[in-house]
Amino acid sequence: MLLSEITQLLELNGIGVRGTDLFAGEIPAHAPPTVIGLLETGGGPPQFVHNQNQRLTEAPSFQVLVRSVDYETARQKCEAIVRALTLRNQILSGVRYLSILPVQSPIDLGRDGNERHKVSCNFEVIKEPSPS
Repeated sequence: MLLSEITQLLELNGIGVRGTDLFAGEIPAHAPPTVIGLLETGGGPPQFVHNQNQRLTEAPSFQVLVRSVDYETARQKCEAIVRALTLRNQILSGVRYLSILPVQSPIDLGRDGNERHKVSCNFEVIKEPSPS
């Protein structure tokens, strides 16, 4: 599925370790101070061809949220994620991704309740359906 395919790519690029400082769908309470969370954010409609009921492509979207005690660390990690995820025509975990593109540059979301900095970026995706 989308978030597991994306977290695997980030882990392969040395940006985080799934279940340690890289999480899909949540940022758990036990996460370290510097952490990456990926959250699905909706997206566009799938594409169908002619009168077939099978989806040809999907257009999901997701948000990357980087949290750290240091603003520069959060910002640099988010920038590295943007570089790693901006791609076209690649296979991730056996699924063809036509594109993953940032919607905007990383943005500062302020601090959380524990005074840790949050930096975020949203991405739009066009991909073939993942196997069920």
